[in-house]
Amino acid sequence: AAAKELKKNELGEGTLHEDESKSISPSLVTKVPLTTAKSKGSGWMDAETKKMLWKCKSKGKMLKNYSVVTLGEDKDTDPIAAIITVKSSMNSITNIICKTEPTFDDQEPLSEEQLKKAGITDADTKLYPFSKLSTKRQLSTAHST
Repeated sequence: AAAKELKKNELGEGTLHEDESKSISPSLVTKVPLTTAKSKGSGWMDAETKKMLWKCKSKGKMLKNYSVVTLGEDKDTDPIAAIITVKSSMNSITNIICKTEPTFDDQEPLSEEQLKKAGITDADTKLYPFSKLSTKRQLSTAHST
């Protein structure tokens, strides 16, 4: 039952459209209400228009992994974010979502050591922390904040 719930999610009304600079990518913000998002493979799409919103692709190795988020169907699209697993156990998982551009002036990017720990070895990569996702798991459910 829980797996079916992830396939299609009803969305509530948000306020991000009032200040799209707070989003990870302004192109993800719409003034038109999106009522249902549907999972399709490694991405999410608007259930009504069938337009792909974003895709997420895992990179790295088993213990050092991260995901790259891109917009739309195009495989050559530049990444807009990276999701890095900072801590993972049976009872919890902590991810940080990083942007490819700073959110505010003088924001420091992740250090080379932090990137290496995540499995990112490209020396030219600059990622800036944007948000933290902490998930607490139980035997039958999970809760993310």
